[in-house]
Amino acid sequence: MTREAFRSAFRLGDSIPFATRKGSLTVVEFTERGMRVTSTGRSEGYLLDFDKLGVVVKDFGSIPSAGAHDGVGRALKQHGLNETSAETILYAAAKEFIVRSGLPKGSRSTHDSDSITEAMNRIADQVDTRPDEFLSSASSRILQDSEW
Repeated sequence: MTREAFRSAFRLGDSIPFATRKGSLTVVEFTERGMRVTSTGRSEGYLLDFDKLGVVVKDFGSIPSAGAHDGVGRALKQHGLNETSAETILYAAAKEFIVRSGLPKGSRSTHDSDSITEAMNRIADQVDTRPDEFLSSASSRILQDSEW
């Protein structure tokens, strides 16, 4: 999922139903990282990270609504993202996104190249990707000795 997809589905002031508390959330800001929502009685609100929203939308069909908090937490961990205190709010926003965009609730993109690229970039940031002289030398020798 791209940031643009979420920005096109939601506008400032939009309401997102939040069934657990039988209330709603209101979209109050878009940042580079995510979408800020507030609920009645909370002044600071929640920043819903676009990457995390994308994971929840992608895995929505496998997250049980009764156990949304734990299901969203597992999905985030599987994709190398940290859990937050707003898993049920991410679930509500993902559900509303699916409704607004017309995506089937159980759909999963099998070729989401943006998310694959982002995941590979996260891994590359954590792994030393500098060339290794020993491996380069050994690889070159093996290739020279191989029949092509």
